[in-house]
Amino acid sequence: MMMWSLVVAALVGFVAAVQAAPYQEYTKPLILVLDRTISVLSSGNITNTTFQVSEACKNSTSFLIGEIKKGALWALRIIDATGKPSTGFLESGTTMPGFFTECIQTFTSSNRTSEFGGKYCLAEIFIPENKLNEKNSDEPFNIVKDSRPYVGVCIPSVCSDKDVEMAIRYATRTVVEDANVTLSTCYTNENLFRYDIAAIAMTTILSFMILLVFIGTLYEIVKSLLVYNESTLKKSATSTDTIPVTTASSEILCERREPKKRCSFIEKLLLCFSMKTNGKKILEVNYVKGSIDALHGIRFISMIWIIFGHSFSFAEQWLFLRKLPGQSSININFFSQIFANGTFAVDTFLFLSGFLMAYCTLKNIKKTGKFNVFLFYFHRYIRMTPLMMAIIGFCACILRYISSGPRWLENTSVYDTWCKENWWTNLIYLQNFINTTNMCLSHTWYSAVDMQLFIISPIIIYSLHRGKKYGLPVISLLFAVTIGLTAYLTAAHNYPAIPYVSNIVPTDLMNEYFAAVYIKPYCRMGPYLVGILLGYMLYDLHEPITIAKHWVMTGWLVTLATMLFIIYAMWPANRGILPTVDEASAYGALARTIWGIGLAWITFACMTGYGGFVNTFLSWKALIPFSRLTYSAYLIHPVLMVIFYSTRETTFDFTVSFMIYIVIGNLVFTYFLSFFLSIVFESPIIGLEKTFLHNRSR
Repeated sequence: MMMWSLVVAALVGFVAAVQAAPYQEYTKPLILVLDRTISVLSSGNITNTTFQVSEACKNSTSFLIGEIKKGALWALRIIDATGKPSTGFLESGTTMPGFFTECIQTFTSSNRTSEFGGKYCLAEIFIPENKLNEKNSDEPFNIVKDSRPYVGVCIPSVCSDKDVEMAIRYATRTVVEDANVTLSTCYTNENLFRYDIAAIAMTTILSFMILLVFIGTLYEIVKSLLVYNESTLKKSATSTDTIPVTTASSEILCERREPKKRCSFIEKLLLCFSMKTNGKKILEVNYVKGSIDALHGIRFISMIWIIFGHSFSFAEQWLFLRKLPGQSSININFFSQIFANGTFAVDTFLFLSGFLMAYCTLKNIKKTGKFNVFLFYFHRYIRMTPLMMAIIGFCACILRYISSGPRWLENTSVYDTWCKENWWTNLIYLQNFINTTNMCLSHTWYSAVDMQLFIISPIIIYSLHRGKKYGLPVISLLFAVTIGLTAYLTAAHNYPAIPYVSNIVPTDLMNEYFAAVYIKPYCRMGPYLVGILLGYMLYDLHEPITIAKHWVMTGWLVTLATMLFIIYAMWPANRGILPTVDEASAYGALARTIWGIGLAWITFACMTGYGGFVNTFLSWKALIPFSRLTYSAYLIHPVLMVIFYSTRETTFDFTVSFMIYIVIGNLVFTYFLSFFLSIVFESPIIGLEKTFLHNRSR
């Protein structure tokens, strides 16, 4: 009896639920938009506009609806691939990407040459703020917390982008008045690579470089085997000693005593491309006399810092993320402030660049007694440019064809479309002044700043070489310019002190700040000048310096406290509490220079024997290969991130553990690919430069 009572109660409950239809009512608004979109496409009627859906689109959509009623699997797959409301809708989980791959791989039959297939479009729906979260409102979207939900729509591939956009916009406005819709790039399963001459040409060029590496490597292996066999035969036939050939490096092959065995010019060129030689140079961890080993650790830590910060910031831009309750605290807790204020990692590289430029150039002038300005600039340009242009060529011509995803072309436009238009600004290192809003490889603003500061550096070097009374006034004037100008721009335009991670500063103002202050050399040269001063001081240091222990300890404590203050001073701003105009201008003008002074102490202490365990860690041999890959890693890591992030088809919960897992993957793949790029593009160019200059000097 009790069993029958339970069954009856269950049936009553089920009937009541069906009558109430809570799930249907909950998801009805968006489902209604999708249904009406298909209806509009099949009928072709969009009232109050002159636009008409194309005949091909109307016919194919009508055919689709008919096949859905018959239960055709391919038609159901198109409906299935369209995004629909899911769990987390009340917690801003309003991104409904659907199933991208299922959509574009669906055809009216198993034959891909059939009439049409699926076409995927990602629609962004703009809902007026007054329609959101209204109490006692009959508006169907009043429960939505996000005014910009995304929905992936799968429709027949013969429909144009305009057909889809107008249909979704009209359907949405029949549900929510005054709503608007924009459409990102739509995708079909077409391979257009074979029609793109630029892509084919760039693929050929890059493949040729890889072929040269293969030939050079094969040549060195064969050459080393022949030399080794010949050496063994001679040693067994006579008792005279010969130079041992224990390695196949180009240095050993080219330094044999027998004139007949010297490398010809062509052989030297081939060896420049040898993976064996170049790989050994990168992976060599033995300390070199005169090298500043602590700099390897500083480079590596700074690169890790940059990759960590970009992994988070780019994920927020390029991934479908569901905002969890309390997610905003990820960027504002005590630990994450280190990464939220990670822009100082770039200032670290500017400091190192200025330091090495001054220290090495002054030592070379002292040794040779001359300064060749042409070679000074040529070496820098040829060191930085080929690898960057190879990556730009790949991004501008090939990147769009290597993968796909719901927002693939939209997200990769900064590397694809923008590089097609503005690659030439990178070639002349003016991308931080020309077309900055569409900068190709936007992170390479640093390369432009570094090159521009390098161009003016001979003025400083020449004045310092003449003596302190000439050099120090020049540097003091430049310090006054960078500090004063940054403070003025920040105060006059109410710019933020640094790039805040909070949304308290309007996007337009933040973009203005980036263009006017953040990427300009005259606002970023403070650390570079500090590096030049340290380089000159160590160059001019003729005797070992002795510092009392208590002063050494004081130096380390003050440096640690100061650098922590620089990082955490803007913590309140990242929590939504903005500094005053005076505070922002003072911090923006001084913080980066003070950061450089802290780095100067660390470098000075490590070079003069007062680094302690810090120097031991920074000079760790295991960090040396990673340090040599820094430039490659800096250039390629955002490209890897956009490839990975933009191919994701589902929504992710933005948690710390998930992002740490992503960061580790980004690090591994960045350095793996950096090693390959360095072997194929960076090291060969350096080898060619040395070969041509050496041959010319002879």
